[in-house]
Amino acid sequence: MSKSQCIYPGPHSGPSEEHFLPESLGRFAGMPALRARLCRACNERLGNEVDLPFARAGPNAFFRYLAGIHGKRKRGKKGIRSPYEAGASGLPPLTMVGRLEGTDHDILWESVLGTREVRPLRQIIFEDASARRIPVPIVDQAFENPGVIMDFLEVDGAVDPKPISVFAAPHEQKSIEDLVAALGFNVRADWSETALPVQTVRLAVRAPLGEYERGVAKVAFHYVLTVFPDLVGTDSEFSAIREFIWEGGLIGNCLVTQEEQQIVYKLQDGYRPTHWSHLLFATRIHSGDILAHVQLFAGPEHLPLPFRVHIGRDPSRLFRPSERQAHQFVIGHPETPSAFDGCVVDLQPLNRVVIPFGFIAHPPRKIST
Repeated sequence: MSKSQCIYPGPHSGPSEEHFLPESLGRFAGMPALRARLCRACNERLGNEVDLPFARAGPNAFFRYLAGIHGKRKRGKKGIRSPYEAGASGLPPLTMVGRLEGTDHDILWESVLGTREVRPLRQIIFEDASARRIPVPIVDQAFENPGVIMDFLEVDGAVDPKPISVFAAPHEQKSIEDLVAALGFNVRADWSETALPVQTVRLAVRAPLGEYERGVAKVAFHYVLTVFPDLVGTDSEFSAIREFIWEGGLIGNCLVTQEEQQIVYKLQDGYRPTHWSHLLFATRIHSGDILAHVQLFAGPEHLPLPFRVHIGRDPSRLFRPSERQAHQFVIGHPETPSAFDGCVVDLQPLNRVVIPFGFIAHPPRKIST
């Protein structure tokens, strides 16, 4: 594919098809692909630099795991890599904290893949000289390098820490006790926790954003090029959005902003989708501006505000009436073929934005163990 055909700087290679929604956010039956806009080399670079952290770290990693999306992994395999154990592209794992009933300190939690249930993450609870309780995750490399645990405590500023309890599966007890012994600590016989009663837990999740807006911009720009195929994408009017997607930078603060309210009328009225959904909108305004909206993981218990993305001026010099395209990507749609995570619903005509597939008006439920 030549430099004049690919919308990004290169170096270039042969042509490729590109999904404007990364497959790690779901594989959707009926989703069109962006063709003849990206070469394979540029597509792979953006996949590694933008798509990977966008889907596997930060907020999308949390909701992707909650929805049970496998992405590009073979569907015959069970599970995906837990975002609570490993981050992506240099970003740290997710951190979910909350307290058990009757306790006065936080412990670490993780979601159960594809459910609204949670369980304690594998961890050791330390108490330092000031009686502060510090939960430390037991990562796999700690078994080969126990110093990883002490590094965590040092970063946390712990003074004279002592292990007081552990949360782990029964088959892991012996290896964890060996790990603690390797650190020079004694292990009490009653320190382990392997089973907990069912209860409601109030949780808080810390998710590093990284360059989240860069991923939003890429989804929006590539969606616009897909639904308005007359747009080439190499036009000078799109230079700002292309540069931000390719290189990042502060210009994204001007191009990607979060709306202050919902843009779908039913969502403004308090309704919620019955299934996890991604909502994408693209608008060509008669004044010449091209805008897009991206709303990821809207569902019955979570309704984020959409991002507004300024794509650029319409390169066409012809007067045209305003035009809008919109799609809903429904995860777990009843008509989803077995090889996919969901289906695409075309939201046309759009005299008034209404999502035809399933709404509820119930308040959200709590996540519980």
